[in-house]
Amino acid sequence: MHSIVEDYKRSCSNYIRTEQNTLRITKNRHFESKLKQLDISSQSSKLEKILELIDCFDEKPLQEQNATLKLIIDKIVFTKTAETNLEPIIDIYWREL
Repeated sequence: MHSIVEDYKRSCSNYIRTEQNTLRITKNRHFESKLKQLDISSQSSKLEKILELIDCFDEKPLQEQNATLKLIIDKIVFTKTAETNLEPIIDIYWREL
């Protein structure tokens, strides 16, 4: 009789652990999904703002144009080599948005 009770307790304990694990996995998936949605919405709003800045770029005063460029460009590298007959090669490095 004692063995049946122990088997039952062990079975219940295993069931509870399995269900707790399933619950933990489900919660993690739910939170990951929420984070992805938040990340996408924040990224799209950032991109929309930058597109607005670019759309009216020519109409802005020079200081605002410079500020806009600083937002979207990380650096510009000019390179002159003998292979290019000392003509500059311009590489623009865009910021991660």
